[in-house]
Amino acid sequence: MPRISIIDTISDPGKQGRANEDRLGYNAHSAFVLDGATGLGDRQFMEGFGSDAAWIAEFGTTRLAQRLDATADPATVLRQISEEAREVFTATAGDQPRYAWPLCSLTGLQLTPTGFRWFGLGDSCMYILHDNGQSDFVIPIPGTYEWEQHQAAKHIARVGGIGAAGVANDDPQTLEDLRRGRARQNTEGGTTWTFGIVP
Repeated sequence: MPRISIIDTISDPGKQGRANEDRLGYNAHSAFVLDGATGLGDRQFMEGFGSDAAWIAEFGTTRLAQRLDATADPATVLRQISEEAREVFTATAGDQPRYAWPLCSLTGLQLTPTGFRWFGLGDSCMYILHDNGQSDFVIPIPGTYEWEQHQAAKHIARVGGIGAAGVANDDPQTLEDLRRGRARQNTEGGTTWTFGIVP
């Protein structure tokens, strides 16, 4: 009978002293990773997590682990959690521009009565290695890595590097471009759907 077994886990924030904005969650019926998107706002609102991105990843992971059983619809569960996150965030932060709203990408695997179901939002991917040696790569937005590399190359060509902090949003023009793109996420006119405070 199929099952999900967690053999080992590892997570690295990427830079010393930086908040780890990624979370792994699991239960008997599912396993999932939430990858917090680096904040683009002028300040952090959710205290105690290191960043707003770490907060939304933790908020989603904890609740998914509690609610995503074998028969739950991931979209319904994520919508409910997102509604709750919106209430908590706006109660603390008030009215903020869309680019400052915390969000993350996610990828998950759910064991249902009829087999495994993959689900995802944003640019988090999953590698699946089958018993017969075949492998699969699944991602909600095909081509996203190539697009991100292209955008990074444009930034590097314009300013001569990523920046001392290792992030591209140190540059005012790049930050403006990132904020404009972030504000389009989770909108009818946008091309990217992520998990956050937009049900």
